Amino acid sequence: MTAKTHRTHKEVDPGTQSLIDRIADDSSLKAPPMPKRPNLKSGTTKSKLQALSRYIHAFEYNHTGKSYFKMSRDRGLKHVHFTAREIIREALPIQCVEAVFLAVHLTAELECLDLRVPLSFKSKCGEAHYRHIVLAVRDASTGKWGSLGISRRKVLAFKEPTFESLSTLVLDFQLSYKQCDHDLVKVYLGLPFPSGLHSVDPIKWRVLKQELTDEWAKKVDKYSKDCNWVREYHLSTGGLPEPYNGTTKEPKAAVPKNKKRRRKKKKKKAVDEPADEEYDPEKYTEDDEVLGSDSEDESGCESDGAVVASDGG
Repeated sequence: MTAKTHRTHKEVDPGTQSLIDRIADDSSLKAPPMPKRPNLKSGTTKSKLQALSRYIHAFEYNHTGKSYFKMSRDRGLKHVHFTAREIIREALPIQCVEAVFLAVHLTAELECLDLRVPLSFKSKCGEAHYRHIVLAVRDASTGKWGSLGISRRKVLAFKEPTFESLSTLVLDFQLSYKQCDHDLVKVYLGLPFPSGLHSVDPIKWRVLKQELTDEWAKKVDKYSKDCNWVREYHLSTGGLPEPYNGTTKEPKAAVPKNKKRRRKKKKKKAVDEPADEEYDPEKYTEDDEVLGSDSEDESGCESDGAVVASDGG
């Protein structure tokens, strides 16, 4: 008997495949228990989120550093739901990106949540930088924020919906990172996810890119109020409005009246001189990494050595 990996899985090397076949042929091994999906038809928002968090953690954290599923941030919400169904079916260990895919899928029809926003983190420990992501959610009845996700440290995953604003939720994550000997240096907020399981809307994972400097909390809370119309603007135009499109320019300094600007003479190129390569901003953006890649510095999820504190996980 030869065990075949699912079509959504990454290709494995022959040595790994032989180990998979050996396990599949061992009749003495019992199948691992499948996580049981919670019933969300009744209960408070808090109890529903607690049940979802227990369900997500039942898949267990994937400590290998390699994802079992192919994921792309550019394939839209339909791909997120498709991948989430595969994760549920396969019941393999997951990392933070897969947990967010699961959370988006499982909360798609929860009317008790009126906002679901991807919240990403960039932290620093020593000279190394690490990335992590959760799903920030807002209780429709109380307006309070919480989060869903998975991490080797419990303090970096599920947060109950008790935070008065999105900035206080981020502040709590900042304190949680401190507990893990990390400094949180930057947060990213994406467009809110639409409700329903059949939306084909594109996903924008990072709209607000905010360093934790002066007045960062005001900017985070402003975005939490603006994000719905920012999403509508993105759907109608394909772009982002200011100040979220990164094109806001500083005003030019005024030239004194007694001074005139000198025009620089353009240097003529030699006939055999090659033309300058056209600048492509897509090649040089700081945040152009593929969500969920395996690179330590550029991963959309928490990398293999991200948090090494002794508590939690």
